[in-house]
Amino acid sequence: WNEGLYYFQNGRFKPLTKRDGLSDNAILTLFAGRERFLWAGTQSGGLNRVGPKKLSVYHVLEGNSEVQLRTLAQTTNGDLWLGTYGQGIYQWDRESFESVQDARVRAHLLVEAMTSARDGSLWWGAGPALYRRKDGKVLEYYGDTPWLASDRVWSLCEDRVEGIWVGTYNGKVGLLKQRKFTAQKGFSGKPVTSIVQAADGTLWVGTLGGG
Repeated sequence: WNEGLYYFQNGRFKPLTKRDGLSDNAILTLFAGRERFLWAGTQSGGLNRVGPKKLSVYHVLEGNSEVQLRTLAQTTNGDLWLGTYGQGIYQWDRESFESVQDARVRAHLLVEAMTSARDGSLWWGAGPALYRRKDGKVLEYYGDTPWLASDRVWSLCEDRVEGIWVGTYNGKVGLLKQRKFTAQKGFSGKPVTSIVQAADGTLWVGTLGGG
């Protein structure tokens, strides 16, 4: 936060900041994309693409204002997706950014979690709502469902076999499969900030205050 990026090289960490070409030192999200590029979403400086020999900056909005980028994902067709604080999601097709909204999407614009799936679809959580989009259409929408009532989607991860793992602000962790959410037991009740599944199927869950 406000110190840019650090990268590990030759046994030590080295900084990468605005002095080196970053658009903003407040980094909110990182995504390891294809072709050896690292994408870095910032608080007010747009999107940075860090490659082995080149750093490029892309601005989502024109003018002096810029969106706050909270989460990033890349679908199987290569498109990069950006989740923002208060302005929904954007799609980047390698040439331009396009805001993606319909009536259901406009109701929940604070995007805090996003992930792509093997079938080419995109999942994202925005407050008490969860969306699945593919081929230009929202295929699934979960809003005001009992398991999301008075809660917020904070993390997402595709299961290696079937379904999507969902972590929430109120400390729920569950597998959403065939439109049914199965909550898991044994968690601290702290906000779930990150979920990742290892190659052997082990699920790792990071929390805000619960380890």
